[in-house]
Amino acid sequence: MNEITMRPKYSRQTGTQRNRRREPDNDLLSIKVAVQLLVVVVFLSIFALCKAANTPATKSLVAKVNVVTTTNYDSNKYIKKIVTALGINLPEKGLQTENLIDGSQQQQEFDNNSEISENSDNLISENNSSSSIDKTDKKYDTTADEQIADTSTIEVLSDSEIKAIADKYSFIVPIKGEYVSLFGTRTDALTGKSSFHSGIDIGANMGTSIKAALAGEVIEVGSSPEYGNYIKLQHNDGMKTIYAYCSTLIAKKGQKVNQGDVIAKVGDTEGLSGSLHFEVWKDNKAVDPEKLLNYLNISK
Repeated sequence: MNEITMRPKYSRQTGTQRNRRREPDNDLLSIKVAVQLLVVVVFLSIFALCKAANTPATKSLVAKVNVVTTTNYDSNKYIKKIVTALGINLPEKGLQTENLIDGSQQQQEFDNNSEISENSDNLISENNSSSSIDKTDKKYDTTADEQIADTSTIEVLSDSEIKAIADKYSFIVPIKGEYVSLFGTRTDALTGKSSFHSGIDIGANMGTSIKAALAGEVIEVGSSPEYGNYIKLQHNDGMKTIYAYCSTLIAKKGQKVNQGDVIAKVGDTEGLSGSLHFEVWKDNKAVDPEKLLNYLNISK
């Protein structure tokens, strides 16, 4: 008698079928990772080239990039646009699910931050009620990158005091050129924040010789985020002059210089190609160099 083989009415599901269901999710994850890596590589390459170029245009671009990188953006929206431009079709359900997850996480973080903020406010109120603190006398530290002069912390010499200096000392202008940025409060075009400009910027060709405005001694030679390459001279009666954003520093620390001696070469000041940042101080009070030179009838 022939053997009869019985087969089940419905075939069993295999592991291969289950794996196929996960393939769209795996493809989506792989595409997202690849796109993110590509964007990061391109961004870092452009940013590195801009930093290496060191020109006014690239400095402006780098500053704008710093602003962009400090802002939070929805990465899914931009990744979706890039993938669409490349002609890749993504399953909408996966993106929607992730957006919902991200939204719930952000809401939870917001709630947690709100609770922390409320607790902090309560602690501050209790501390204020139990102790008397004169906040106007409190000084806050800032990093080197945030060394922006503020009118509330810098004393400025009066016109009569500036005239007294002009009557006693015969300053000379360090370089001949137009004043491209003046002394006083100004607004940053990029950030919109007001800051105090404690000197003047004088336009000149790159490499122009910078002369000592008054005889004195070199007390500082160096580089900083605030001044770039700079030289500081000490003069009589608590007078100091600063020559900032130089391309070449010639004078050495401790060197005695005469009025008119070449101490440095012109570089660029805060993105202004070919200019000198010049400051004058008297007893730690800022002096408006333009007014001082005007009292001395010194032309630009």
